[in-house]
Parts: sequence; C-alpha cells; structure tokens
Amino acid sequence: MRSVLLICSGTAADLAALRQLLAGHARLCGVVQLSDPAAEAGFPQACERLADGKFPYLRVSLPPLSPLFGPGGGPPPDAGAAPQLQAALALLHEAAEAGAALLTTTRLTLPALYLLARPGAPFACWVHAGGAVFAGDCTPAAERTIRDDPAAAAIAVARAGALTFVPLEAAKTPAAGAVQVLLDPASAQVERYSVQVETESAASYGCLVCDVLCRDKTLPLCGFVTKLFDSGKEAARRADA
Repeated sequence: MRSVLLICSGTAADLAALRQLLAGHARLCGVVQLSDPAAEAGFPQACERLADGKFPYLRVSLPPLSPLFGPGGGPPPDAGAAPQLQAALALLHEAAEAGAALLTTTRLTLPALYLLARPGAPFACWVHAGGAVFAGDCTPAAERTIRDDPAAAAIAVARAGALTFVPLEAAKTPAAGAVQVLLDPASAQVERYSVQVETESAASYGCLVCDVLCRDKTLPLCGFVTKLFDSGKEAARRADA
C-alpha cells in the first residue's frame, strides 16, 4: 500500500484524483489545499467527508514566491506567523521521513519552501501533474502549475532529486495520470531529460525548458511521462511486441 501526500488547489480534478487514490487503496498521509481562485467551493466539505478522521486536511493561504524574483518584490513568507503554513511544512517533513510519495497538482510554492528549509530531506518519489516536454506555451493548461510560480518550480527542479512530470501531452487529465503513475508505475513510459525553468526572459518567463538530449550535464534531470498505458501488463506486452 503506497503512502501519498497530496498538495492541490481544490479543483474538481483534484477531488477526482483524491477519490482515485482512495479507490486504489493508497494510504493518505494528508491533503494540503493551497488557496486558488479555481478551487471548487465544496472541496473542503467533500475532502473532510472522505478523510473521516483517517488523514489530516489542511488549508493554506500562501502567496507565490515568484514576485520575490520579479517586479514588485516583497518580504518572504514567514512560516512562524502562519500556523497553517507551519503545520503544512511539518506534514511534508513527516511524510518525507516516512518514505511517502508526494503528489502535486498545483503550483509548487509549498514544496519549494520545504526544500529550502530542509535541502537534505527530499521525497523519494514525487509526481507532479503538469509541465510539458517541450519549451513554449503549446499546452497552457498543463503549464499553468509552473507559470503560477516559476521561482518555486525552479527550486523544485533543482532540489527535488526524484521529480516526475505528467504533462498534458501524455494524459488528458494530468491529475488522473499522476495518480495512475503512483499506483501503477509500470503503466507509464518515462523519459529523463535535463530541465530548467525560465525565470529571466520576459517572453518565456515560467516555461519549462527541456533538453531531450541532456547535453548540459550541469542541469538537473527530471522524469517526464511520455505515454500512459491501461496497465503495467499492457506496457510490457507492447514493449515485447
């Protein structure tokens, strides 16, 4: 039984992913919902009903890190001033220490803060619903989770160690695809590319820039799901064909 910590924004796709995890008998370490205008109004109540005391559910209001690196500036978030944020960071640490997998379907602000605070304690498995295999804005829906906080995404890419993206090119619904990757890893075809997040150019700010040939050895490597099969058995059958 796989242990999973879910960080989401509370959309309908997130609620479906949560139900998919529970149906797949995943052990939920917790659900953290970041504030987002796209959130479903009924997500908190639905999540609390599904939790039924079996796992913690936290709601965190957290601004993106990116303004700190771009126009406007501003002070960094103060973990001590926000009990919800402090509790969420503690939950991430407990999950990482327990060897749980991390599933993210929203901007990467919270995991980035965790990695800055504890650079030596990354997650052994981290699947993110979003990203894109090629540079540019060809898949806006999948790119949103990166563009909403490029600075946080850059920290995640540089420090995560075991981060796998499930882009829209591979899954019609990245959140559902990410759950499938966690529950049935053999059903995913994963390629590793060197990647960086564009945080300097105004024209491509927030884009994931991937080098499929991995020519720059100084860049971190991340996994990208390029194809999803119905099951691990189907993937093996096609590989043998």
